[in-house]
Amino acid sequence: TIRMGFGHHRIAYAAASWGVASGRTTYFHDLLAIESPEAQLIKDTDALYSKGSRLASEMGGAVERFWGSLTKSGDGDSLRITYEMAEHLKPLLLGLPKDTPIIATHCLAGLLAVACGFTRVIN
Repeated sequence: TIRMGFGHHRIAYAAASWGVASGRTTYFHDLLAIESPEAQLIKDTDALYSKGSRLASEMGGAVERFWGSLTKSGDGDSLRITYEMAEHLKPLLLGLPKDTPIIATHCLAGLLAVACGFTRVIN
């Protein structure tokens, strides 16, 4: 998971709780809990996103519409950029076996798992 908004973390915690209750080996892998350049990249990206969201909310109007168009597009360019970022984050997951099931609660975590070659990824 990535602690980018409480919702992602809460969903990840619920999934991990289910895994533990089922008796399976379960990892709760918080990508921001690792001190590394890759985790710092996520933190910096989240800080920019938060700043943009705050400005859009405070200024409203055209700025808010523009910010909304940037953050809600979900087009091919958005997917490409997010996947390219995931490629830079690969060291955060390379220590896990590739057949480990990954339940991602943020699209970046899911794309990261795919970029690392994991074969059982749910986003």
